[in-house]
Amino acid sequence: MDKAGINRHSQIVYHVENYLLRTQSLLDRVLKLLDAVFHLLNAPRNCRYDVVMRNVKVQVSDVPESIKNLKNLLDRYSRVRNEIIHHHSIKEDALRRLDMFFLIERWEGISPNETPSDIGPLIKDTIFEILWFKKREFLAFNKEVARSIAPIFDKLTPYYAREERALRLRLSKPAD
Repeated sequence: MDKAGINRHSQIVYHVENYLLRTQSLLDRVLKLLDAVFHLLNAPRNCRYDVVMRNVKVQVSDVPESIKNLKNLLDRYSRVRNEIIHHHSIKEDALRRLDMFFLIERWEGISPNETPSDIGPLIKDTIFEILWFKKREFLAFNKEVARSIAPIFDKLTPYYAREERALRLRLSKPAD
C-alpha cells in the first residue's frame, strides 16, 4: 500500500466519504420502497422525493411525516455529500492535519538532507483521535437513523399487506 501511495489518511478519508455518500442513498432506497409498496410505477429516474411525496396515494397515508423526519435527519450530511460529489474531497481540520503529517513523513523519507523527526507518534495519536470521534459520531447517527426508519416500516406494513391481498385476488381470478 505504501508503494501505491495509499496511507492511513487515504483509507480514513475513503471510508468516511463512503459512509457519508451511503447515508444519502438511504432516502433514495426508502423512496423506491414507497414506490413499490404503493405501486406508484415511477420510472427509476422519477423516483425522487418531490415526485413520490406528492403522489395522492402517499399523501393520504400516514407515512409522509415519517419520511420527512428521515429526510430532515439525513440532511445533516447532505451538504458535505454534495461537496464530495461535485467539488472536492472531505475537508475537516483533523483530516487535513493528518494529511500534513503524512506529507512530512514522506518528505523526510525521500529528502537526503532532512533530519528525521519523530512524527510517528503524532500520526498515531491523530489517527486514534479521528477514529474515536468519527466512530462515536457515526454510531450516534446510525442510532438516530434506525429510530427514524422503524416507524416507516411500521406504517408501511398495512399498505404492503393491502397491495399483496389485491395482487393475490387479481392473480386468483381466471382469465377470460
